[in-house]
Amino acid sequence: MMKKCIFVLIYILLISSVGCWDRKDIETRGFVLGIAIDDYPPIPTGGATTQNESKPEEEKKFELMQTHVGRPTYAMTVQIPIIKKATFRSSSFEGTGTGGPATHEITQVGNSFFSMTREISSRLELTPYYEHLQALVVSEDVARKGLHEVLDFFIRDHEMRRRTRIFVSKGEAKKVLDVVPRIEDYSAILLAKLPLNSTVNSRLIQQTDLGLAIENIHKRNDFILPYVEATKDEIKSLGAAICKDGKMVGWISPIEVEYIKHIRGLYEGGVLNIKDPYHEKAIVTLEIASSKRKITPICEGDKPKFKIDLRIRGSISEYANLKYHDLLDENELTVLEDAFASKLKEECQTVINSIQERYGADVFHFNTILKTRKPDYWEQINKQWHDIFPTVEVDVSAQVKIAHVGNIR
Repeated sequence: MMKKCIFVLIYILLISSVGCWDRKDIETRGFVLGIAIDDYPPIPTGGATTQNESKPEEEKKFELMQTHVGRPTYAMTVQIPIIKKATFRSSSFEGTGTGGPATHEITQVGNSFFSMTREISSRLELTPYYEHLQALVVSEDVARKGLHEVLDFFIRDHEMRRRTRIFVSKGEAKKVLDVVPRIEDYSAILLAKLPLNSTVNSRLIQQTDLGLAIENIHKRNDFILPYVEATKDEIKSLGAAICKDGKMVGWISPIEVEYIKHIRGLYEGGVLNIKDPYHEKAIVTLEIASSKRKITPICEGDKPKFKIDLRIRGSISEYANLKYHDLLDENELTVLEDAFASKLKEECQTVINSIQERYGADVFHFNTILKTRKPDYWEQINKQWHDIFPTVEVDVSAQVKIAHVGNIR
């Protein structure tokens, strides 16, 4: 019995003395919050001002790296927060701020992203750490060449998260990271939070995850990604980048994004405006509480058809350009409901026809509906789907129910 007790005591002492063999002190980590990927050449300049203390000519010596194979084709910029300056950067009280930028951005040029991440470590006293990566920004030039080559590293590496937000930028991607937000400390955090407003603004895309983009590429699905532009202190959503065969082929406006979300069943909240049928100058705004859709595939012959039935429920939130104090009667409500339904149907139909004609990209995922509901039929046509989709007939119908008209005092 005594021997067993001694053995257990020795075992406990050994375990407690080992500690974490792979421990890494937090002070030695450089937490990468954002990554921007631009085409090379040239080296991206980003915003008008530079955050580097070195002269641009001297900095370029470090940004270029010798490659094992081929020539450098990409410029990758990482954003690392300067923790000591984060709290005090925006202080307006004299003497309390530390001054200077809240982040350190390093640009590295190469043709292998894994190699570039390792090369960046030769320019930092901290070890780059990517598990807190918030946003990945790809320039339009890079996206048009192909996303699958760019995203391969980010989905393979064990430190990368599939939930990282991905965006396509108009112009240089580095310029988006250079933004100094008015509220947030870091532009990468601002980007990551921007899709959260999709519950109140239907023109924002909520599904922007890296993992979802890779999944669509592997399944050869067409899809959309948020398309953004940056100023000095603001990032604006311009709509969506249309991606086909893993490449950006064009972009659509924010209002087109809105109707795509209705068709996809991704609508979370927003508004719809129409002109009042009774008053030409008045604009009526419907705050949409719920949007449901039912898509019925009709498989006859070598080309399917789709019937889309939309059901909208909402409340009158505003009567603009009109002094309206009378209560709406049942007939007026019915007329407004029909007007909203007609507007929704017309716009959805227009968006479908426009995307079919301009890009031939099935961003509505009609192919997924055929795969799941008509698998035998899909097997017959799946190889020709990209040729079939632009000519597919889609019929949209809509019904709108006004549940509330608001308070008039």
